[in-house]
Amino acid sequence: MTEQVYSEFSVGSVFSKTFSLMKTNIVSYLIFIIAMAIISASLSGVFLEYLGLRGGFFPTTFETSILGIYAISMIFTLLFYSFIGTVVIDSSLAALNNNPINIATHTSKAIRMLIPMAILYIVLYLLAVFGLMLLIIPGLIVITMFAVAIEAKVAEDLPIFKALSRSRQLTKGHRWAIFALILIPYLILVLLGFAVVGFNLSPDTAQIEELFSFQNQLISALYNSVYLVFNYVLFTVAYSQLVSSKEGGQVENVSDVFA
Repeated sequence: MTEQVYSEFSVGSVFSKTFSLMKTNIVSYLIFIIAMAIISASLSGVFLEYLGLRGGFFPTTFETSILGIYAISMIFTLLFYSFIGTVVIDSSLAALNNNPINIATHTSKAIRMLIPMAILYIVLYLLAVFGLMLLIIPGLIVITMFAVAIEAKVAEDLPIFKALSRSRQLTKGHRWAIFALILIPYLILVLLGFAVVGFNLSPDTAQIEELFSFQNQLISALYNSVYLVFNYVLFTVAYSQLVSSKEGGQVENVSDVFA
C-alpha cells in the first residue's frame, strides 16, 4: 500500500503565502483596512467625546450612563469585528481557491453569520481569560489550540463547539508553529505602537489632548487594522495549509472537502 504524502506545514510557508495573497489582492485588502480604520476611529471618537477626553481632561465624576455607553460601544465593536473578520476570511478563502474576491457575496455571508461569529468570539475570549487566570501557560495553550476556530467556522459553517473541536484537531502537532504565527505579528504591532505613540508624552493638558485627537486615533486605528486584516489572512492561510497537511492534497474548494 502506497503511503500518501501530505504537504508540510511551516511558519515560513504560511507567511510567504500570506504576503503573496495580499500582494495579489492588494486593492481588496486596502479597502478592508481603510474601512476598518475609519469606523474604529469614529467609534473611539464618539466614546472619547462623551467622556470629555477630547478636551484634554479626565472627568472628575463617574456617571452610571458611562457604563451604558461603554457597553453599547463594546457590543457594536464586537459585532463590527465579527462582521469584518468573516468578510476578510471568506475573501481570503476565495482567493486561495483562485476565485475572484466578490465583496458583495462575502458581505452577505458575514451578515448571515454575524451572531454565531460574535458568540464564538465571546467563547474564545472567555476560554483565553480562564486559561490565563489559571496560569499563563494554560492560557497560551488554549489560544494556540483554538487559533483557527474562527477560520474553520467560516470555511466549514460549523456550529460553535464543532469549530473549536475542528481547530483543536487541526492544530495538534503544530502548536509551536501556531504560537510563532501569533507571537511574531504581535511583537511587530507592539514595536509599531511605541513608534507611533512615542515615549516622550508628558501628562500636561496639551499632550493629553494631542494623544486623544482624532488624527492620533485614526493613526492608531490604521495600524491596528493592518494588524487585524493581516492576522485574518495569515490564519486563513494557516487553516488551509493545516487542512492540506492533515488531510492531504491541495484544497481547491474548501466547502467541498466537508460536503
